[in-house]
Amino acid sequence: MFTIIGLVIVFAAVLGGFGMGGGPFHVLIQPAELVVIGGAAVGTLFASAPGKMRGRLFATFGKAFGNSSPSREDYLDLLKLQYEVFSFMRKNGAVALDEHVTDVEKSSIFGKYPSFLKRHHAV
Repeated sequence: MFTIIGLVIVFAAVLGGFGMGGGPFHVLIQPAELVVIGGAAVGTLFASAPGKMRGRLFATFGKAFGNSSPSREDYLDLLKLQYEVFSFMRKNGAVALDEHVTDVEKSSIFGKYPSFLKRHHAV
C-alpha cells in the first residue's frame, strides 16, 4: 500500500512541478524514450546482479506490490501468544522463559503459533 502511495506522490510532484513551470504535458509522452530508459535500467540491473541476488531481487520486487500485512488471525495468534508468555512468566519466572526465547523453533510455547514464527521480523 505504501508503495502505491509513494508512486502517486512521486508522479504528482513531477507532473505538478512540470505544470507549474509551464511545461507542455504532451512532451512527456514519448514511448521511444520510455523503452530506451526502462530497457537500459532493467538491463543494467540484470547484468550487474549476481545469479542468487537476481532471483532475490525479482522476488522482493514482487513482494513490494503484494499484500504482506498481517491478517486478523495473525493478530489474534499474537495476542494468544502474549497471554501464554505472560502467564508462563508469572508462574515460572522470567529466567525460565529464557530457554523458550533462545530457541523459538523448539519452544513448546512458540511452536503453537506458526503464523508468528514464519514472520522472522516479528520473532
